[in-house]
Amino acid sequence: MVKRITGEPLREWVQRNLESSLIGSTIRTIMAVLSTFQALFHVSLNWSGLRIETVQWMKEVDFSINMVFTLEYLVRVYAAFDRLEYIFDFFPVIEFAVVLPSWFDLISAHTNSMTNTSTLPQASRMLRPLRFIRIFRLVQFAKSSLQQQAWAAILTIVSIVFTTAGLLQATEACLVPCDGDHKTCQCWDLSFPNLLYFVMVSISTLGYGDIAPVSTSGKFIVAFVILFTFIVVPIQLTRIQETITSHTDYSSAYSEARLHPHIIITGYVNADTLPIFFSEFFHPSNVNWNERVVILNASPPTPEINKVLHSYDSKAQYIVGSPLLDEDLSRAVLSDASACYVLVNRQSSRPQHADQCCALITIALRRGNPTCPIYTQIINSRNAATLLNMGASDVVVVGMLKFSILGRSCQVKGLPTLLLNLLAQCNSDLDSHHSSLQWQRQYLHGYIHGIFIVDIPRTFSGLTFGDLIRFLYDKASIIPLAILTEDGVRFVDMEFKLGAMADPNLCCKVYAIAKGLTAVEGVMKIPPEQILSYRKGIRRQGKSVSSNGLLEMKKIKPSLGHEVEQIRQSLINMYTVAEDYDMEAALGGIERDTTDGTQPVEERHPNQMTEYERFVSLGTPEEIADHIVVCGFPSDTYHFIRTIREVPLVDDNTASPPVVFLASTPIDEREFERLRGFCDVYFVQGSPVNFGDLKKTNIRSAISVLILTQASEAQYSDPNMVDADAITIVRYIVEISQRTRMPNLVVELDKSSNVKLLSSLANDQRSCSVFGLPALVVRSVSYRSPRRESVATAARRDSFWASLDESEGQTDATFVLEEFVASGRVFMNSMIDSLMSECYRKPWITQFLHLLIDGSIDDLEERRLFQVEAPDELIALKYGECFRKFLDMMDSVDVLIEVRDARIPWSSANPILEEAFSKSKPRLVVFNKSDLANSNMQQKVERQCAQELGTVDCLFTSVTKGKRLQAILQWCNKRSGAQFKSTAGSMVMVVGIPNVGKSSLINEFRRLSNSQKLSKGRKRATVGPTPGVTVRNDIIKVNDKPAVYVVDTPGVMLPNIPSAETGMRLALTGAIKDDVVGTELIADYMLFTLNQLKSTRYVDALKLPGPTDNIGELFQFVYKRCGALGKEPDVQNRLAAQFLLQEFRRGAFGNFTLDPIETAKKSSANSTPQP
Repeated sequence: MVKRITGEPLREWVQRNLESSLIGSTIRTIMAVLSTFQALFHVSLNWSGLRIETVQWMKEVDFSINMVFTLEYLVRVYAAFDRLEYIFDFFPVIEFAVVLPSWFDLISAHTNSMTNTSTLPQASRMLRPLRFIRIFRLVQFAKSSLQQQAWAAILTIVSIVFTTAGLLQATEACLVPCDGDHKTCQCWDLSFPNLLYFVMVSISTLGYGDIAPVSTSGKFIVAFVILFTFIVVPIQLTRIQETITSHTDYSSAYSEARLHPHIIITGYVNADTLPIFFSEFFHPSNVNWNERVVILNASPPTPEINKVLHSYDSKAQYIVGSPLLDEDLSRAVLSDASACYVLVNRQSSRPQHADQCCALITIALRRGNPTCPIYTQIINSRNAATLLNMGASDVVVVGMLKFSILGRSCQVKGLPTLLLNLLAQCNSDLDSHHSSLQWQRQYLHGYIHGIFIVDIPRTFSGLTFGDLIRFLYDKASIIPLAILTEDGVRFVDMEFKLGAMADPNLCCKVYAIAKGLTAVEGVMKIPPEQILSYRKGIRRQGKSVSSNGLLEMKKIKPSLGHEVEQIRQSLINMYTVAEDYDMEAALGGIERDTTDGTQPVEERHPNQMTEYERFVSLGTPEEIADHIVVCGFPSDTYHFIRTIREVPLVDDNTASPPVVFLASTPIDEREFERLRGFCDVYFVQGSPVNFGDLKKTNIRSAISVLILTQASEAQYSDPNMVDADAITIVRYIVEISQRTRMPNLVVELDKSSNVKLLSSLANDQRSCSVFGLPALVVRSVSYRSPRRESVATAARRDSFWASLDESEGQTDATFVLEEFVASGRVFMNSMIDSLMSECYRKPWITQFLHLLIDGSIDDLEERRLFQVEAPDELIALKYGECFRKFLDMMDSVDVLIEVRDARIPWSSANPILEEAFSKSKPRLVVFNKSDLANSNMQQKVERQCAQELGTVDCLFTSVTKGKRLQAILQWCNKRSGAQFKSTAGSMVMVVGIPNVGKSSLINEFRRLSNSQKLSKGRKRATVGPTPGVTVRNDIIKVNDKPAVYVVDTPGVMLPNIPSAETGMRLALTGAIKDDVVGTELIADYMLFTLNQLKSTRYVDALKLPGPTDNIGELFQFVYKRCGALGKEPDVQNRLAAQFLLQEFRRGAFGNFTLDPIETAKKSSANSTPQP
């Protein structure tokens, strides 16, 4: 019962309990059951004829039921708001009449003068059949208005038939014995079935005459019932028809939950998303043949959506309803759903509002089903962590993902097509179709590969990840890329050892590239004997697995995907970085430069403008070159630039190219605050189809041009016109670039079908040469364009495309062979829809994709997808041979060279490298930059090395001065244990922390080579003044006779710097990027160190009046020398600090050994460095 409110009248409290409480629902259910039982009880008593005298127990049962009905009637009369109106209502009158017979019988039993023919018993018999009307209480169990009307119509007919039969039985019965026929006696004892037959025939066909009432009252009842039926029944049928008319096919509930698992799609549903999602979700490679899709949307489907639904009529059901209402979620059977998808309006003019709508839907879904996986789309990355905390299993950040791919595509050519083909599903026999074009056959062979989650059997336990790659590539053409761990998807080292899991059958789960589902399923069918034989072969080879002891690798624990909450927490940590940055940008916006605003921007001097005003009005520098031109502003500009900045170019000394935005309107000041931390970002206001505006961007010197589509919520006469601006810009840029070098051009298209409008450019021979399409594409023309060919050739081509369309079963199947897509120059938003469908069978694939594009923030080796030029030694080899050579690179290393900085001999040592090398390979420690260190300390350092490193040799050198380089090569040749050293040569791996001169050392080796070709060739190892320039492992030949190959590796920094003092030494010598610690802070530490060493060289070098311990004062002395005069204070200090650090690092202030030599491993803060 509900709690009574203070001051609430008792009658209102009783009425509230009857209407809206658990006890009220219980009473209604009991009354419905008793009414049905009483009706059936009456039929059973009078089945063969009217029973006048009943057994005592029958009377007691009937009286007890009527006592309950009487009590309920009195309670409802008491609780009624208007009692008089309630008493004279139709159903209360019937209920009152139903309870009277029991009380009449009670009175008759205690009155001796009454007989069966008396008025009161006769009235009791006449009123008893009215109890059939009480079965109308069953209508309350209907769950919809349609069910309610249907039940009402059925119960109306049933109550009319049964009540009429009961009344006729009571009026026609012979109360006194009569020996004549029924016409003479004016009575007739009829059974209940005969009366049911008579009533049904009478109201449907007006009767056959075999049974007819003989009494006057019986005839009157039959006539009244026929007229009443003719009036009431059509009214009920009309109401059903009106209810059916008001209900559409989309108002029903999903009814196959027990037969077919289903997923729910809700949020912003449109006709562009569903075809891609359905074609991927129901593709045979995803084995979702038994699943069903339920679309829950607040608005009815559009004609375009109906076309899609008709194509998947048996597999998809559309329900009109709100995901925020429990009754609509019940119709979609959320409690039994296998997964839920929340889609966002990508073209929303209010992205934050669109994300908030998705957040509310996610909360409602999680509340309805605590365990169902929920995959939510959002636009803004700042909301990702919030959505995950609200219950989303995974989020697809549309803006962050799209513009990260577009940002990387400016440097990794063809990336959009590579990812699209890996995510899109296709039949594994697609390469069996024959095309007349050679490039199409090769391209389709690669297209049939995709990303899969592969279950690795337990028999692989004990192998390294590199062994797993070799074995699966040889046996099943599968390339494992990452492994699923307790912290989500991770890239692991080749030497990571696969351990045993709790599962008795599985070892781990890996994300891999495979040729269809058949190849994936074949892994579980590999005979254990082959794995054991492969394991024995590895042992015989005596392969080194010393790096299995790495500290970071020990922390990685493979998982089978059951640690949902832990993995989701790792996703929250990944997205929190962007959220924290936005908070810093918001706080930084408060402190940004301000002006009085009275003078127009055009008339102000640049020094009088704010940073935002300079960004908007100054344009690009005249000498800008090798930059990226972006036509339009990304919706997530921060992640677009961040992706470019965090991945330095592998073939250029510069960290990353400048970025120039060309748009009609600039970004707002709030968005600009997020970009303040990036340098070399410019804006040109104008139109991409205006030659003067394009000229301002110096597009002729650009390395990449990115064209963004301007999709919005604006209504077009034809929705396919959304890409009109982007296509027009492409054609215009191609037209004006016919006589110049065409940069890497990438265009974003919202509609996949519009890519065919770009193919006419590939058909234009004049455009092909300037556009720079790959040769294998240029040699052919679009399959959509007319050709001059023989009938036989045309027939073969047409059959090829027909078989392709039939095999794919996708609306966008043939778009992958369009020239612009095949050359990797188009990003289609359909990739996001493909990714969403893949989440169902491949959980956390979004994390894998982010890892592939952007890497992990806690990955010291910065592993991610790169595009590198194939070495000369691999040219003309098949892909399989090249791939195996790359895999064997680590195993072929003969000797190791660890490069350290002579100024910090102990701080520049990496203990992880120390443990990894162990004693498995000969090792030489090279102290580089000895010309910048204290030469008097070399002998002490050598003695310390002998004590700490034992048999490991050490050597001082200066690569820039060319000291002792020949000695290093001789040591490598002497210590190399290569089996075929005289013919195949030796492999040397150069390792160390960043910016100690590893790449410079390799280039000097080539200069000293006895081969004229090698010594005069260009530098092969990428070098630069900052750490992190080398981002990949390169195999470089540095000598001919004997052959020496050197592996140049990226610098590996310490995972945990032991002390702040060690960290400052690393930063001062350039091992850590200046931006990480702070340029001004490092300069201040430099001044502190020089004064601590009592060195006055900096006073003479800078022509100062005397020593100083004030870094601000020192900055002011060097403003003029570093060109900082007239600039803003923060810029002046940064330029001054950079100048001082540059002078210190080139030795202008003296030569120093910064590490204390007394203790080798523990640097004491009180120890004094040696000048």
